[in-house]
Amino acid sequence: MTRIPREVSKDPVLGRIMDAPRQRKRTNKDLEKHLHLANGTFVNWKFNGIKSYLTHIKEIAEFLNVSTDYLLNGNELDVKSEEITAAELEVIQMLRKVDLKGQECILEILRRFAEK
Repeated sequence: MTRIPREVSKDPVLGRIMDAPRQRKRTNKDLEKHLHLANGTFVNWKFNGIKSYLTHIKEIAEFLNVSTDYLLNGNELDVKSEEITAAELEVIQMLRKVDLKGQECILEILRRFAEK
């Protein structure tokens, strides 16, 4: 009997959800159990185009210890907002007030400090 290969969903949100457990040494079964979902739910998301994971996005982010912004938008700053220090938040708020050229200069300075 020949198996017909099933196509994996190309949804970038689901891609980040699928990658995060491996990076954090957790399994998809752990995620299903945490969300009180039936066995195989993750497979339905992965292969059948079912997007019910969107209703669980906050709980998924908490389980994976990433932000919902990371899961939904791919923002590389994948820490929860409550893990950001007051100083980090101040830097972000100030950086947003600076034009693009100014942001590039500031980032270059930060890179130099980070290299030391």
